[in-house]
Amino acid sequence: GAWMTDYRSQSNVNGNQVRPHVSLVTNFSKPTENAPSLLTFDEVTTFLHEFGHGLHGMLSQCRFPGTSGTSVYWDFVELPSQMHENWAYEKEWLDLFAVHYQTGKTMPEELV
Repeated sequence: GAWMTDYRSQSNVNGNQVRPHVSLVTNFSKPTENAPSLLTFDEVTTFLHEFGHGLHGMLSQCRFPGTSGTSVYWDFVELPSQMHENWAYEKEWLDLFAVHYQTGKTMPEELV
């Protein structure tokens, strides 16, 4: 599992915009004696989902801080996070980091 939480929401103090602080908390596969932590596809999509919430929270810039980040209507709050999940299906994006931990080769097309 994983989740995004904010420690400080967007606000205005004396006319100055205060930027939010967010974090992602994850519980992914642990490394073993013989291999590093290797994320499952579900863990990758979960990370991307929560990262979408994090970006939404950090990059919001609203006139009314109470409607910034994930403090939006529930029918919209999942949009940025679900859009980010789709990166896990893009070979070009996966090639940037999804490499075999021993050979360094990128993921074969047939696995994407």
